[in-house]
Amino acid sequence: MNSEYTPLLRQRFERKYLIHPYTRSEAEMVIRLHPAAFSPIHKKRRVNNLYLDTPSLRFFYDNIYGSSDRKKFRIRWYGELFGRIQDPVLEIKIKNGYVGRKLSFPLVPFDLGQELNGEDMTRIFAQSELPEWIRNELSILEPSLLNSYQRSYYQSHDRRFRITIDDQLRYFDVCTLPSSFERDRAVHTEVVLELKYDFDQDDIAGEITGGLPFRLIKNSKYINGILLFKTQVVI
Repeated sequence: MNSEYTPLLRQRFERKYLIHPYTRSEAEMVIRLHPAAFSPIHKKRRVNNLYLDTPSLRFFYDNIYGSSDRKKFRIRWYGELFGRIQDPVLEIKIKNGYVGRKLSFPLVPFDLGQELNGEDMTRIFAQSELPEWIRNELSILEPSLLNSYQRSYYQSHDRRFRITIDDQLRYFDVCTLPSSFERDRAVHTEVVLELKYDFDQDDIAGEITGGLPFRLIKNSKYINGILLFKTQVVI
C-alpha cells in the first residue's frame, strides 16, 4: 500500500482559529513573520469532501453535543470537484477533545456528476481494498454532505507544526439517494486557520500559539454545512 495512505495512528492536536477581523492576506503575513519561520509547503489546491453519516446523523450529533469520542467518515480528493476522481481516499477521523488521529485508505477511481446514487457508493467500496471492520461500518452509512474549499499549507522551519488556511467554501446538499447537487451555497466569509501538531509537541505549542493573534474557536465544516440545509435538525 502506498505509504501516503497507510493509517495515521499518531495522536495530534488540531486547533482552529477565526482570523476575523484580519483579512486572509494579513493572516498570511502574520504566518510568514512568525518566529517559527513558517513557509509554504504546497501550492494552493482545492480540497473536496463527501461526508458519510448514519440516516439519523449520529456523527453530526456527537459533534454538536460534544461527545468525548467522535468519528467522522469522508471521501476526500483534490482538484476538480466533479468529473473523473482519480485518487479518492476514505478518511476516518477519530477525535477526543482537541486530540485526534486519522485512518486513510485509497479507493478505486470513480466518476462524480451532478447526481449520486447508492449503487455507486456500494460499487466503490466493494471494489476497494478495505478492512472488514470498515466495510461493516460503511454498510450503515450514507452520503450526507458535499463540500469544497481552497487550502493553503505552511510548515514551521523545524517541521513540527503545520498551519492551513481554508476559504472559498462551497457546500452541496445531499438529501436522499439518488440525489442531485443542485442545492449549493457559497460561504465566502468563512476563513479558517488551523494549527496541527503531534501530541508530544504540546509542551512547546505555547511558543507557536503566542504568535498567532487570532481567536481560538470550535469550528466544523461538516456541522456548518449540515445546518445550512437540514433546518429540521434538533439541537
